[in-house]
Amino acid sequence: MPTVPLSLDLRRPHVRHLAVLAVLFTLLNAVKPLQIDDSAYYCFARQISQDPLHPYGFDMFWYTWPHPANEILAPPLLPYWWSIALHLFGDHTFLSKLWLAPFSILFVWSLDALFRRFARGLETPLLWMTVLSPTFLPSLNLMLDVPALALALTGIVVFFRAAARDSLLLAVGAGIFAGLAAQTKYTGFLAPAVILLYGLMFRRILVGAAAFAVAALLFVSWELFIIQQHGQSHFLYHLHDSDWIVREHHPNAAGLEYIWVRIVAKADNAGPLLTILGAICPPLILLNLIALGVRRSYAIAAGIILALGFVCVAVMDERFFIELTAMQSYLDREPAVSGLLTIDHLVYGFYGLLTLGTAGCVLWYLCVRGEDEEYSVVLAESLETSVGAPLLTVEAESSWRWLLSPFRRIDYFLIVWLLLEVMGYFALTPFPAVRRVFGVVVVGTLLAGRLASRRCRSAEQRRLVWLAGALSIGLGLLFWSVDTNDAYAEKRAAEDAAEFIRAREPDATIWYVGHWGFQHYAERAGMIPVIPGGIQRVEGSRLRKGDWFVKPDWRLNQQMVRVSKWHTEPVEDRVTADHLPLRTVQGYYGGRIPLEHHSGPRVTVSIFRVTEDWSPWVETWE
Repeated sequence: MPTVPLSLDLRRPHVRHLAVLAVLFTLLNAVKPLQIDDSAYYCFARQISQDPLHPYGFDMFWYTWPHPANEILAPPLLPYWWSIALHLFGDHTFLSKLWLAPFSILFVWSLDALFRRFARGLETPLLWMTVLSPTFLPSLNLMLDVPALALALTGIVVFFRAAARDSLLLAVGAGIFAGLAAQTKYTGFLAPAVILLYGLMFRRILVGAAAFAVAALLFVSWELFIIQQHGQSHFLYHLHDSDWIVREHHPNAAGLEYIWVRIVAKADNAGPLLTILGAICPPLILLNLIALGVRRSYAIAAGIILALGFVCVAVMDERFFIELTAMQSYLDREPAVSGLLTIDHLVYGFYGLLTLGTAGCVLWYLCVRGEDEEYSVVLAESLETSVGAPLLTVEAESSWRWLLSPFRRIDYFLIVWLLLEVMGYFALTPFPAVRRVFGVVVVGTLLAGRLASRRCRSAEQRRLVWLAGALSIGLGLLFWSVDTNDAYAEKRAAEDAAEFIRAREPDATIWYVGHWGFQHYAERAGMIPVIPGGIQRVEGSRLRKGDWFVKPDWRLNQQMVRVSKWHTEPVEDRVTADHLPLRTVQGYYGGRIPLEHHSGPRVTVSIFRVTEDWSPWVETWE
């Protein structure tokens, strides 16, 4: 029977340790302003706090025009949870982020349970290196991804317990968590798939099917409620909307051609996957090397070299122009490889290859390499913990029976789980971002930790895992500090522009373009979004003579409205500057390079005075 506890008794030292890590994870996030998609989910939470039965019953300005809220991707669980915080604390960002503590607790607890089950003896360093890693530490925010992962992993852990006890009641609980994960973010669909996979591989088909059915029932019930309230399923609308590339470039594609076009379109995300993993996975590279048995001196040297790559990104700004015109996409878009190649691309591309190479060696060792006689003792001692099955005597097993043993099936289960996560990245990713590879990083760490728990038998070898943990925590704090600085820069830029104008004209009408965090704080400061006219039968904004217009520079995502020199005059450029040579926005949340070199001002906001009545149109896009 598994020994991983479900108890959360704070009198136990281990539980207090998990609580400290969860509180630290929550607090580091709570000091950040709203950024990226936080702004959208805030609008949903505000709507739900006012009308909880109609979560999508309003129009929302997002992207370029106001849209029916059902057309903006936002599964309901997190906005509903946030709406409770708005009722309790009002519009208070810090307290709203503290309200995410239950998700942080579930995230930390479920990771600890997984590491204890699959990498016993190394769970503490693996837990700290994962939670405070560059993958997760900057990512919590008030966005969907970490809460969805926390619920998904909790559902999987509870199902392991259900499978060990053959308990339908626990299976129902696992299904509820998995269903909630899917209604937090649609990538949560992978949790029921993993549960069903485990049930099939370990002959727990009934409990696996029960958990899967409960998750599906919960998900479908909510969608039926949304259809009743708003006339259309939120999920089905966005499922159809996700093939916009196919509809735009091949509107008549059908059958096998449609499938092929979708595959080619998704294959475009392979390159970004390499650089994203290269940026966030150097600690995993080091862990893989340690698991494969490199010497202590080599591990230390590798850690130093991996850290120096980020120093190069910070201090070097070399750029090389490349164009491979022969590589033309099937979708008739730009050449597959063209444009500027930077030090960021070189470093992260190399690290990405190292990630794949070392991970491949770990998988080969787990799949192919036979175990020596000494390790059979370790296997026998840990088998019951891993699957709740009777102990084996490995020496008595023939080769083929060993490959089919419950213990070996754990390796296969984790490898297939990793393949599911990679497939999910390609199938469910509309654009590349760090948050798209959460599952890949978690399962990759489980596999590396599993091999390290086998091979690192001495105390000195096991302490080496803390070296990977130290590198991960150091890089995590670097990413977090840069990301926090970027978030504050957007907030300050919007507030400073409003203060500058109000100091000259307290009752001024101020228009703006801008997205994400800038949009939230601009509207909080009383600015009005510019809505271009001329498309989708939308009545555009009309700026009157004497109004003010605010436009951030190209570094911030925005509605691309060109400033008319015949209708405006420049007044001031407000500069938000610092000496930090790195940035995460926007590559960390939507791009190929999560942490890139930065030079010049952090944000420059141009302020204009409208000299003639002006109606911006879509045709004026840059």
